[in-house]
Amino acid sequence: MDEVKTFFDFTKEFRRVPVPRGCVSGNIAANAGKADSGRPIKREYFGDQYSKQIADQERKRILEEDDPMNETRSSRHGATSSTCMDELEDLSDEDDVKPKTNRIDDNVYTRYNFNLNRDESLPIHDNKDQILAAIRKYPVVVLEGDTGCGKTTQVPQYILDEAYGNREYCKIVCTQPRRIAAISIARRVCQERKWEEGSVVGFQVGLHAKVSEDTRLLYCTTGVLLQKLIKEKSLRHFTHIILDEVHERDQEMDFLLIVIRKLLTTNSRGVKIVLMSATINAGEFSDYFTIRRNPAPVLRVDSRRLYQVREFYLSDLGRINSTNTDVDVSDPGISKEMYNIAYKLIIVIDNIEKQEASVSMDPSSLPQTSILIFLPGINEIDQMCHKLESLSESVDNNVKLFPIRLHSLISPDEQSKVFNHPPTGFRKVILATNIAESSITVPDVKYVIDFCLTKSLITDTATNFSSLQLHWASRANCRQRAGRAGRVMNGRVYRMVSKDFYEHYMEEFGTAEMLRCPLENAVLKAKMLDMGPPPDILGLAMTPPNLSDIHNTILTLKEVGALFTTVNGAYSIQDGDLSFMGRVMAVMPLDIRLTRLILLGYIFSAMEEAIIIAAGLSVRSIFRSGVDRRGRENTQVEAYIQKLVWADGSGSDLFAILRAYRLWSSMREQQNIHEEASEHYWANRYFINLRSMKEMHLLVLELRERLQRLGIREQHAYQRVC
Repeated sequence: MDEVKTFFDFTKEFRRVPVPRGCVSGNIAANAGKADSGRPIKREYFGDQYSKQIADQERKRILEEDDPMNETRSSRHGATSSTCMDELEDLSDEDDVKPKTNRIDDNVYTRYNFNLNRDESLPIHDNKDQILAAIRKYPVVVLEGDTGCGKTTQVPQYILDEAYGNREYCKIVCTQPRRIAAISIARRVCQERKWEEGSVVGFQVGLHAKVSEDTRLLYCTTGVLLQKLIKEKSLRHFTHIILDEVHERDQEMDFLLIVIRKLLTTNSRGVKIVLMSATINAGEFSDYFTIRRNPAPVLRVDSRRLYQVREFYLSDLGRINSTNTDVDVSDPGISKEMYNIAYKLIIVIDNIEKQEASVSMDPSSLPQTSILIFLPGINEIDQMCHKLESLSESVDNNVKLFPIRLHSLISPDEQSKVFNHPPTGFRKVILATNIAESSITVPDVKYVIDFCLTKSLITDTATNFSSLQLHWASRANCRQRAGRAGRVMNGRVYRMVSKDFYEHYMEEFGTAEMLRCPLENAVLKAKMLDMGPPPDILGLAMTPPNLSDIHNTILTLKEVGALFTTVNGAYSIQDGDLSFMGRVMAVMPLDIRLTRLILLGYIFSAMEEAIIIAAGLSVRSIFRSGVDRRGRENTQVEAYIQKLVWADGSGSDLFAILRAYRLWSSMREQQNIHEEASEHYWANRYFINLRSMKEMHLLVLELRERLQRLGIREQHAYQRVC
């Protein structure tokens, strides 16, 4: 008791003790009083050597599984522990229908027309029999084909038609890295087969789905399939799993490969896997899926392009680049001069097209071509858009452009506008991030302008802090971008770098996300899979993360309450049982800290407010900076003052987001701004970014629905705690 009184004796002299700055290591410092305040605590570095031992153990397990004399092969590894909270993992829109292998499915085959006059001009058609034979013979097939060869739309149909001919049951799923690709490809296949969307062919992106009991070919995002497999802990819901654009190597794709390889060799034998891409490192994927000592076969679709795509570089632009502007290797970015060069290039392209139309005997027969510009982020898209709009508004210029933004934050309906024709007399210019790199095809694109840049989320391993960093794209990504042109006519790609820089300084393939991004979601998914501790699961990745990064992530998850400090009741530094909060975090499309905010809001009867704030922090700022479309900054002070008004004296960005969204939502419900013009006037007056506000609204609706499916609902008045 005396020690307590002494501790709270404020008459004593206070003594300052410096503590180390930087990250928290999770370890108690032995000499805290002598710590050097200028140096951060160093985390212990383990590297990726651990993965070799795990990979050897996995190969040994697979060989034992393949041993016909081993009677316990499927019982040991196919079982996983059950959980009383499986409903947290089920976010599908349809009930799973378990397939019965080799079942004759007359119901679907007789009610739908499977006859099709197939387009034999696609290069993939020459390899149809070879592809089907390989899929029948091998559990895993790697398919490499150039962009535009038809692999994404045709290979699933080949499998479906073969099942129809044999009257065999089939359930095919084909993953796409982006929502717009999954939706547009499913619609295209439905149009080709003259089927309604959601009948034999359907799609699912997040909670938005068009499927039915008749669906035999499902296009979905990588995350949707991953969530299904983690929930089922089996591949047997499908007969064929097709992973498209596997070269992108995002974190979800790498984890999906882990899950598929793990389940394929345990309780899901007989399911066929097809890996597809245009720029795939085929040997790496083939070796990764070595089964029964045999690597997966690699099939290559011979290029038989009807149209050619010519490549040009910065040094080829001549008078357009009269100042001989070049890029800075060590400082990736887009300078003002580079924007001007792209601006001049568009004018030249437009003039060339008009000259060709003027000398043509039938100008109306010439296709209306579009320009696709690849930019690294939203800010760069906005700057380029402002440049093009000022060009279109110029009185002394007859260039009429119709710019369309395309990035991941806009809704699927907004994204689909890139497929529409521009107004008469206008040229469509698509300003896109890497969302347009793969899978989607805009037929009228003839010209591609590529700044050869991209933005990626990169984590500082010392501080565990993540930031979106600008860097040069890989050559594989640039080839994907070039493939967007030349689909229905000869095309051109203009790379805004020198040829020497492109060939000798840019990397062939990008760095896998597993090595540079936060691992919180990967570790949570590994815990949801429940087939071993996180290092044993993530160590099976094609490019395993450092063990120290996994340990640091586990510490972070324990700090936020996603993991317990114990495993089956025993204290563990390198692992922890999944908590209820961790299960919710694993299925929410948010940063784990924002999910924690929502759950705390639920506890303190402020869940709706927490949802709105979390959504507002997940999208681009809903407040305009004050820089007008012509780049003038004279309204920045007014914009800041208006933001203070939204905060209502609190000085809080969070309250400003909450009040702005509530007022906008209320006005829409009361139809005070039911007309688009009045809504834009209101947004401009109060410095609101209307596009971001609508994106935020869609996310709010999705979060509400996901939480409702998890049984987490706003408390009624008599249940509120405050």
